[in-house]
Amino acid sequence: MTNIDISVTDGMIRIDMAGHADYAEPGSDIVCAAISTLEYILYTYVTDNPGQACMKSYDTGPGYSFMRIIPKGNGIFEVVKAVISGYEGLAGAYPENVFLKKN
Repeated sequence: MTNIDISVTDGMIRIDMAGHADYAEPGSDIVCAAISTLEYILYTYVTDNPGQACMKSYDTGPGYSFMRIIPKGNGIFEVVKAVISGYEGLAGAYPENVFLKKN
């Protein structure tokens, strides 16, 4: 199971992910691919829009990922809402593979 923990405040956006979805074999896991796609959308938005947010820290590896984002504009919050909606959809559709915790 992939555990996703998201905290959004005015001063920091924190996303921690750990585990494997285990929906299918590595390389064929559509749930893992969807989780990763949402992560990369957010990462790319932050790095391409320095007026909206600053990537304070980011690391990813086998079975884990974390981001710390400092918001600078309101646009980042709309993107984060969209990403959270995607994670909510995955957690609802694949409850044995994705757990989402929002603070």
